[in-house]
Amino acid sequence: MSAPGDIEIKGNPLMLSPGGHLRATSDRTFYDRTFSKLGKGSLRGSIFSLCASAIGSGVLSLPYVLKLCGYIEGTLFMILGATAAQVSLKMLAGLACDHNLPNYSQIAIKAADGKNTLNLVLSGMIMLFMFGSCISYQIIITTLLQYVVDQFGMDHDTVYGTKFTIFQAVPTAILVLFPLSMKRDMSAFRYVSIASILGLLYTGIVMGIDLPGYY
Repeated sequence: MSAPGDIEIKGNPLMLSPGGHLRATSDRTFYDRTFSKLGKGSLRGSIFSLCASAIGSGVLSLPYVLKLCGYIEGTLFMILGATAAQVSLKMLAGLACDHNLPNYSQIAIKAADGKNTLNLVLSGMIMLFMFGSCISYQIIITTLLQYVVDQFGMDHDTVYGTKFTIFQAVPTAILVLFPLSMKRDMSAFRYVSIASILGLLYTGIVMGIDLPGYY
C-alpha cells in the first residue's frame, strides 16, 4: 500500500516506517543496514538530513549566542528551545501516526478540522523560509568567494565593492539556487546531506586544531 505524500508508506507493523517490513520479517546484517541504498524517507536518509540541518549553522552559532547573552541566559535559551522542539515534534509525530498522515500539509488540514486555512498558512511560512534561506545562502557564497578571490591578490576595494557582489550574486542565483529550488522531490537531497556532514566534520577538525591559538 502506498499513500500520496512526501514518502512512500508501505503496509507494515511500524507506522510511517518505509523500511519497517524489512525489520519485521528479517534480521538485516550490519552491512545491509549501513551500506544499502538510501530509499526515499529511509531512516538513514532522515538521520543524515537532520544531522546536516541541526549540526550546521545552529551548533556553529552557539558560541556567538553565549557571547551575546551570557552563560546563564544562553543556557536557559537553549533549554527553552530544546523543550519547545521536543513538545512540538512529539505532537506532530503523534498526530501523523494516529491518523496515518504522510506530510505536513495533511497534518495542518487535520488540525483545522478539514479546513485549508492552516495549510495556506503553512505554505506561506514555507515560502518565507525558503526566501530567507536563499538570501542567507547568497550572503554565505558571496562572502566565501570574496575571501577566496582576495587571497589570490585581487584588489581589496574591488572585491568587497557593490559591483563585484552584484555580478557574482546574479549568476549564483540563476545557475545554482534557481535549479535547486525548482526540484519537486526533496528526498533527492538525502545524498547531499552526506557531503554536508563531511564538510561540517572538516570544519570541526579545523576549529579544534586552531582553537588553542585563538585561546
